Amino acid sequence: MNSWRQQKVAERVGSRIRSARRVQKLTIESLAEECEMHPTSLGRVERGDTSPTLQTLFRICIALQIDMAELVHGITDESQA
Repeated sequence: MNSWRQQKVAERVGSRIRSARRVQKLTIESLAEECEMHPTSLGRVERGDTSPTLQTLFRICIALQIDMAELVHGITDESQA
């Protein structure tokens, strides 16, 4: 996967995390605390500035009570559009 496509995947994942957080009416600070992350780090993930590790993604999904497979389903297809 080239760097442009990796960036698009990171942006899509981050966007989905942000959407799930907002649906649950959570602040970035409260979700970050639940995930044992700094709010700035979580913000970078939500913006797609950085790709979360698998462990971090797992903690985010647990905190948001969403399935990781749901979060990433179809991501590569979307990023090709």
